[in-house]
Amino acid sequence: MSRVKIAVITCYKQPDYVRAQVLRASLALDSANQVISIKNNREGLLRYPEVLGKLIAVRLMQHPDVYVLTFRGYEVLPTINLFTWPKPLIFDEFINPLEWLQEPRLEWWAKLVPQSFLQVFYRLLLARSRVILADTAAHAVYSAQLTYGGPNDKYSTLAVGTNEALFYPIASVRAQNKRFRVFYYGNMLPLHGLSYVIEAAIELKDLPIEFVLVGGSGPTEVAITEAKLAGARITYRPWLDFKKLPDEVRQADLCLGGPFGNTVQADYVVTGKTYQCIACGVPTLIGANQASGKFTNRKDCLTVPLGDSRALADSIIWAYKHPEELARIGKNGRRLYEKHFSNKILAAQLTALLHQL
Repeated sequence: MSRVKIAVITCYKQPDYVRAQVLRASLALDSANQVISIKNNREGLLRYPEVLGKLIAVRLMQHPDVYVLTFRGYEVLPTINLFTWPKPLIFDEFINPLEWLQEPRLEWWAKLVPQSFLQVFYRLLLARSRVILADTAAHAVYSAQLTYGGPNDKYSTLAVGTNEALFYPIASVRAQNKRFRVFYYGNMLPLHGLSYVIEAAIELKDLPIEFVLVGGSGPTEVAITEAKLAGARITYRPWLDFKKLPDEVRQADLCLGGPFGNTVQADYVVTGKTYQCIACGVPTLIGANQASGKFTNRKDCLTVPLGDSRALADSIIWAYKHPEELARIGKNGRRLYEKHFSNKILAAQLTALLHQL
């Protein structure tokens, strides 16, 4: 039987963003698939003609059966709709642009966007997509409500997963620190809830608990500096090479997966860092929300309510005082990853989607 040719298109400032990597890797796991990767090497505006040129060449010379447009594909979706017609198109929405506007935004121009017009325009852009991928079932329902005003059978769920060549368990790599090490990283968007993490660090200042925080920009550094002046034990770095991230995760006694913010989006997502941490077998603390149903508190993770720094601090104290239970939680978290979120599982789900097409 001939192999299915699947062109995976990425046009983004980070062409190897984790979500795109996982989609390519998961599709390639099925020997019945031939994955053709189309992605940009150039940055800025030059990436758009580059990807279009590659797409046209692949279309004329390799004749893909299915096209997959990965995050963040909104701005190229009109062009992709045209140049992939009439072949099936899978659109990895990941974050709905209408949802993006619902979140607290620092960008002044976000308030000027007419949301009713954007909704109609976005529906038109999605008309040619046979499947729209969301990262969680709750997120799919919410996105369909924002875009279509109710359920839509185009939506399908595919967990974020992670790069399994980087994130995997290694026995006995944690440093023997005198302090209990809590690791947290991210770009510190409102949904992530950095302020609650900082408040928890201040509350725990009298215990031998060290917070290692990575990511964010100027305001993040200012907030952390103020917390350190208040006594919080925080080591902060604004940036870390992604390939070094797994080592930081494995050296932690506890990782903070989040989200911890009290925003609308925070209620519908499981963060990418959560999958990375449990894939490494490291105990992970997450925010309990509508998307966290497969996780069980004190079995395969620790959970806290969103927007609650006191609960966050209490959960970290429990982890600090229960090392044996914490180690068991880390192992169970890895089992949970293998059962529900691994690339092998995602590959099976994607294969089912391809059969539908």
